[in-house]
Amino acid sequence: MVYNFVPIAFIIISLAVIIFIIFKRLPELKSLDTSSIIEERESQIKKRIISERFIRKTDEVKTKVSPWVKKGLKISSNFLKKIYFKVIELEHKYREKDDEKKSPAEKKEEIDTLATKAADSIKTKDFIEAEKKFLNIISKDNKNLEAYQGLGEVYLEKKDYDQAIETFLFIIKTLKVNKELQNGQKHLMALSNFDLAQIYKNQGNMDKAKRYLDQAVKLEPNNPRYLDFSVEICIILKDKKEAQNCLNRLKKANPENEKIKDLADKIKEI
Repeated sequence: MVYNFVPIAFIIISLAVIIFIIFKRLPELKSLDTSSIIEERESQIKKRIISERFIRKTDEVKTKVSPWVKKGLKISSNFLKKIYFKVIELEHKYREKDDEKKSPAEKKEEIDTLATKAADSIKTKDFIEAEKKFLNIISKDNKNLEAYQGLGEVYLEKKDYDQAIETFLFIIKTLKVNKELQNGQKHLMALSNFDLAQIYKNQGNMDKAKRYLDQAVKLEPNNPRYLDFSVEICIILKDKKEAQNCLNRLKKANPENEKIKDLADKIKEI
């Protein structure tokens, strides 16, 4: 009888540990707004990011506890996810009430401050803190695509490519709804395509990298960074004609670029 009680006791302890951590770390786990932005598929993306972030937090705990507790965590994980989302839903309602008291200027100032701190965290390679800041912004303004872009770049830097790809594709699909892009939106679209190109290059998928890079260049044809990268991709693909074409455009856009001579030599070797 005593032996039967032991596993149950460990499961109860496991539940208590996780629930304690959820409430203790709630400010750090502030999630994306689960209401839809434009359509249901967008809320699914946000919910998936929430879920994966929750799983990462519980995995950190699993590495620090005994096998018996791990077993209890595994058994109770689905139940705890439901609790977690309920807690987040309640927390979001209270936060909305607080935000309603703030003026638009105060909200903008708060978001701008968070964005600055997130950018600083990226510069110092503190990606965990940067992720928290961007998620906090999104929880306050779920249409802030610049925050999604920042979040995607955090995942890119961390080499968390699956989440980075999903985030950048979300931005692109959201912006495609607009018939005509404004300057800021066009830059955001180009940047997301460029970041996807970087990911696929890192994964060795040069054809896909070239496809997204072409979209970035189409949106910002004189961007030296995109043209430079285009030359590199064309050299890897052994496309001498296109590599030379991109190099000529790079010379016009950024004649002082120190890589021009080196790129020209590589093209000759194709």
